[in-house]
Amino acid sequence: MGPKNACSYADLAMGEIDRKAKFCRPIKPALWWRYRHDIFDLWQQGLPALEAFSQNINSLNPTIKFELVFSESHLNVLDVTLHLVDDFIKTDVYSKPTNSHLYLPPPVPTLSMYSKQSPLGLL
Repeated sequence: MGPKNACSYADLAMGEIDRKAKFCRPIKPALWWRYRHDIFDLWQQGLPALEAFSQNINSLNPTIKFELVFSESHLNVLDVTLHLVDDFIKTDVYSKPTNSHLYLPPPVPTLSMYSKQSPLGLL
């Protein structure tokens, strides 16, 4: 995300938008979770109200715009796909189409010294 302090700046800028979206608007989501610039909310008020809410939060700051992505059956959020099945949320791992999945191969004798020095999540 760029410079070391970019996340702090993003959190500061989004903090005020969070407050206004959750507490100061006539139409509010049932749930609003944010991680950096990704927001997940549960909406129970119908599509017209969701579109009105989207327009409303896009008017809060002229330089910050939100992209409305919604579905009644599944949604990709961060690295997870959420599926709504029989009123339950089920999860699955999600990876973007651009992810090349370039992980290290399983340890073999010639690579043993490299595999011991690699981060655990990459093995």
